[in-house]
Amino acid sequence: MQSIRFKIGRSVFRRVGRYGSRLLLLAAGLISIHSLHAGASSPADQSKAVDLSKTVDKVAADDGKFKKPAWLKEFSVGLTQGFDSNVYLIDHAASDGVPSDHGTAFTAFNPRVAVSLVPLLNTKSLTALDFYYDATVTQYWDASTENNTRHKFGAALAGSLSDSFSYKVSNEFIYVDGGKRGDRYLFDPGTGANAYAYGLTRERKEQFQDRLNISAKQQLGNFFVRPVASLLYYDLLTKAEAGYANYPDRYDLNGGLDLGYQINQDVAVFVGYRYGHQFQGILPGLTTRQFSSDYQRVLFGVEGKPVKWLTLNLQGGPDFRKYEYDYAGADTPDVTYYFTGSVIADITSKDSLTLAANHFQFVSSTGQTSYFDRVTSLTYKRKLTDALTGSVGGQVWQSDYDQGPRNDLVYGIVAGLSYKFDDHWSASLDYAYRRGDNEVDSIPDREYTEHTVSVSVKWKL
Repeated sequence: MQSIRFKIGRSVFRRVGRYGSRLLLLAAGLISIHSLHAGASSPADQSKAVDLSKTVDKVAADDGKFKKPAWLKEFSVGLTQGFDSNVYLIDHAASDGVPSDHGTAFTAFNPRVAVSLVPLLNTKSLTALDFYYDATVTQYWDASTENNTRHKFGAALAGSLSDSFSYKVSNEFIYVDGGKRGDRYLFDPGTGANAYAYGLTRERKEQFQDRLNISAKQQLGNFFVRPVASLLYYDLLTKAEAGYANYPDRYDLNGGLDLGYQINQDVAVFVGYRYGHQFQGILPGLTTRQFSSDYQRVLFGVEGKPVKWLTLNLQGGPDFRKYEYDYAGADTPDVTYYFTGSVIADITSKDSLTLAANHFQFVSSTGQTSYFDRVTSLTYKRKLTDALTGSVGGQVWQSDYDQGPRNDLVYGIVAGLSYKFDDHWSASLDYAYRRGDNEVDSIPDREYTEHTVSVSVKWKL
């Protein structure tokens, strides 16, 4: 697939220079935020906005203050300045000169716009026709190979054809304009591939991603039928070169049906079936070595609010696999399990606790194996005042690989404070700790530690 290039901003940064580009990005973000805020406060600009928008919404209140039109869900600009203590995610120096524990400052600029066409349409059957664009431009002050711009394009469609039939479609397409070459130090014989370093640094490289979800629901009294389909797609655009980390294309496509029962208006249970296919591309030199598979899942789930303060969204069950190839030494499972879901407890009006998990079998980005992935997180959030909110949480990632002695574990702690100055301005202070461990003693020197601290400011219309 021919990649789309976004090189205007990058060429400007390169001409300014290595450190000047970072300072330019920081200044540009501050100027943009200030200009937007000033424009929203200018009486002349307010009158122009009213003239353009009054056909679709009441955009000016009696006090003369500007109000965004109903079709504009969000228009915001964010700026983050932070420091990453270990941007390459290695604690042991690699032979090609990549330093261990290499810290660098970084600057991120994040504009976002979201619109809804529903207010423009004279219909009650459509509840969502939304589109958004979200970009994050990240520049590392002393690690230019990690610079990237992440473009997100999203769309959502939801509505009903009758009182008993409804549907939902959502899609997020991502293009990362990042490095065109994989990391070389991941293959250094003295260090090996660091735990999760493939996946975490890979997200900064050039690639496409797509996430599509489709569902419909037919209510039959207290029972319902719900056909569903989903796609998870990765198209990695880095060069395939010997000695560098190469990333194959991957996808997971599945569809099926849920049969459910509405216990009451707030809680439903269901049993479901999914048939799917996971694809893993072939890397140079591996000829037919890949771990693509077909699978079938039987799911049991519960969703809704059994009590006022508790929200459940849980599903899981056995996963039956058939792999396209059978390799010696690869312990690919015929039967495993799938689980995904969240539990949200609103303990008080100011306190909430969220437990989330996603456990599933997938194909690895190394192109040489399949693995079982487990991600679990717990987050506590507290509203300290009307303007100040604090949060703290923990996360655990674990990947158990079917080929070779590899079992990776990464755990982290995150904490943050956010302050809302008014309806337009907010700021946040965030800290994250991450530790990568190798659970197999036969592969040494794969551990790493990373600390990230950042300060952000955001303006929204």
